[in-house]
Amino acid sequence: MSHPKEVGGYKLGSLSIEGKTKQVFDLPEHPGHCLLLNKDRITAGDGVKAHDLEGKVAISNQTNAKVFEILKGADIKTAFVKMASAT
Repeated sequence: MSHPKEVGGYKLGSLSIEGKTKQVFDLPEHPGHCLLLNKDRITAGDGVKAHDLEGKVAISNQTNAKVFEILKGADIKTAFVKMASAT
């Protein structure tokens, strides 16, 4: 599977790790930061069942960003900086 070279204006470095539904990339121009890239993949039963769902990436990104916003509002520190793109 080929990987994007850029997301939301961020140049992607090497793929650090890949799971069933996400990929984590280094950001060479931002040392100490990484970019989490969601997939349109949905899994159940620890990957026993899986299929792609168009639009899942946008839903996952919005949900994750909202959770981190709520945590920040409760003065809970996280490593989240910002959502790089809607997808």
